[in-house]
Amino acid sequence: MQYQVGQQIPPDVLEDWRSKPLNGLTEHLTANHKAFREHDLDHIDRLLSLLQLELGLVPAPAMQAHSDFRTFRREFTWHMEEEESFLFPKILRTEACLHDPELYPETFKGSVGIFSDAQIHLPEETFRDLLATLTQKVRALPFDPVRSGTMKEILVLLEAFGARLKAHTYLESEILFPWTAEMEAVLRKRAAKEML
Repeated sequence: MQYQVGQQIPPDVLEDWRSKPLNGLTEHLTANHKAFREHDLDHIDRLLSLLQLELGLVPAPAMQAHSDFRTFRREFTWHMEEEESFLFPKILRTEACLHDPELYPETFKGSVGIFSDAQIHLPEETFRDLLATLTQKVRALPFDPVRSGTMKEILVLLEAFGARLKAHTYLESEILFPWTAEMEAVLRKRAAKEML
């Protein structure tokens, strides 16, 4: 997933993360997760609930959009928790092993390097696709000028959330995971030399 020429690139994507300690990047990604959970997802959920009430006698499309969002929210929340509780700590241990030969590298207990590019990129791409589908469903809801304010607000929020999710995905897929794969390769070479 790359940014196109002329496209506005968020500052956190442009930052030189490789010149800093790795935990700075994982902390930034974890802070993004917190903002997604506590701001974006909650706010969108509340507005979709409000829209259902506003549509009154024709709630079915709004209910479907809200149901789709809650499915997206559940799966995305589970994914973020998996990264925070397992993947990020494992990546930081890998980095620690590079600096301390006494630490046993866990590269053989589920390595980032064993995943294909498709596997690395798939979860976030799936979430972006689900978000795009949800946005289309909201756009297709019955338009009523009296209630258009809520719909416009939802669409603005979904677009902003989508942009932040794209930046977040870039940091993971194009910086964090390749960086981790490189560290794991160094540890495997070191282990091979020690066995000679």
